[in-house]
Amino acid sequence: MGIKISQGYFISPPIVLNGLVLAIDAANSTSYVNGSTLWKDVSSNNNTGTLINTPTYTELVGKTLYFTTNEYVNYTGVDIGTTHSVELWVYPTITNSGR
Repeated sequence: MGIKISQGYFISPPIVLNGLVLAIDAANSTSYVNGSTLWKDVSSNNNTGTLINTPTYTELVGKTLYFTTNEYVNYTGVDIGTTHSVELWVYPTITNSGR
């Protein structure tokens, strides 16, 4: 099982789809539309998450959603199982916060 955040910068090898639970991509208009409060899963599971506390969409570093304190996406009912992996791209803007 896995979670795919973005394939926009993924070049090779192709992502493994076997057991994929959730695939979300802010650069994919099928997954996210600027201004929407929903972030749709583009895997065969068709889950839809709700953006909480209005994360900001930006095109400064690709097409991304920018999350700050207390902003997140909620996917109710997505079962990632007991063994899973998560892949995401993180671009920290503060490096002295101790996090």
